[in-house]
Amino acid sequence: MSETASIQQLLDDHKYSETRFAELEGLLQEFKLDHSWTAERVRTFEAFAQYFRGELIVHMRKEDEILYPALEEFLPRDVGPLMVLRTEHDDIVSNFSRMEKAHQLMLQGNLRPEVVQKFLFFGATLLQILRDHAYKEERILFPMVARFLKPDLDARIAGDMETLARCIRENVEAGRA
Repeated sequence: MSETASIQQLLDDHKYSETRFAELEGLLQEFKLDHSWTAERVRTFEAFAQYFRGELIVHMRKEDEILYPALEEFLPRDVGPLMVLRTEHDDIVSNFSRMEKAHQLMLQGNLRPEVVQKFLFFGATLLQILRDHAYKEERILFPMVARFLKPDLDARIAGDMETLARCIRENVEAGRA
């Protein structure tokens, strides 16, 4: 597959994200063994949460608001890959939210088995969805994109994705997001 500018941006996001996924996976494995919610583990999760609310949300918005709508000229919106990938974005956010709620309870000292199990379950589910999602994009969607997108449309999409990311970051820095 010859990489387009828009797809290269998303692949770069995936490569960086895998490092963050591995950090979360390590946290889950350690926590599963002894269920102690140490300061170091709190910092690890909070760093992942910051990444999630920042870079991962920006990545999903690049796809939902720019790439997927552009692909609707070639692919149906409500069936097939675009529908599946959009649904997975919802599942990703939902699992993270549930994991974060368990984290908040644990910060308050609530380490009851059901809270710990929810944190571990939603974390493992989140990682599985994230990795499956990236795999589907890299193996199915992105090769289609490379086939369908003409250079001028690809350049516009890549530029729009860069603009969206920059605007979101500027709003975050200014305290508006």
